[in-house]
Amino acid sequence: MRTQQQLHRNLFLTLGLSALLFLSLCAAQDENPDLPSSKIKVTKKFEEFRKIAGSTEMVYIEGGEYNDEIVKPFYMDVNLVTVGQYKACVDAGVCPAPPKNEFWSDTWKKGDPDLPITNISWYNARTFADWVGKRLPTEQEWVWAARGREKGRIYPWGNEPPKREHACWMRYDAEVDTGGGPCHVGQFIGSRDGVKDMAGNLWELTATFQNEDSMLIIMKGGAWYNDDPEKLKVSARGVATPYHRAYSCDGFRCVRSVKIK
Repeated sequence: MRTQQQLHRNLFLTLGLSALLFLSLCAAQDENPDLPSSKIKVTKKFEEFRKIAGSTEMVYIEGGEYNDEIVKPFYMDVNLVTVGQYKACVDAGVCPAPPKNEFWSDTWKKGDPDLPITNISWYNARTFADWVGKRLPTEQEWVWAARGREKGRIYPWGNEPPKREHACWMRYDAEVDTGGGPCHVGQFIGSRDGVKDMAGNLWELTATFQNEDSMLIIMKGGAWYNDDPEKLKVSARGVATPYHRAYSCDGFRCVRSVKIK
């Protein structure tokens, strides 16, 4: 009898563990949009959505040497990826919609197509970039573009300390837990090459991990809530996990490699 009860108990434990594994795999499917979906069909409407998502101005960034390494030339989006662009990816069934929440600064909830998309993970950003034929910039590429190829440049606009007209920042009031939130893209001074919002507005996800042993992604640029000028410096760093999508202060822009014949 004891042996039979033990067998039943082991069976229940096995079934329980199997159920937990199944649920965890389902959660991973929802959390990681890079996993392929069999439901996506490439139709004319699908391609129209992709055209909307990828319709943004890009500028050519010359290559060169930075920190004893060669930076190859590339194209970079002038602006952060917007709600309107990301919505096209969601409508096409490629990207997951940002999670529902009560954050007053959540741009997806606001629905303004010209605001930068927030509350997306690194996986979400990478899925979007792959879909439109681009990729996320490495930290080195981002810094190279932000400095305008000048090693000593402190901010994207130069070495002058930031003022309110330089960037979307100082837009949060901690006493009442509210503020202006993210700004419409492209309103503030650009880099030497004309890339906008590289300081302030949103922390930008890159393709670079903090180190070989880390699962943290490097973010650059500072955000709308920062009131410390140090956060707007090109050298400033933030970090996030690949699954992190809890705040309305993180976003991204894309780059595209130059095809060398």
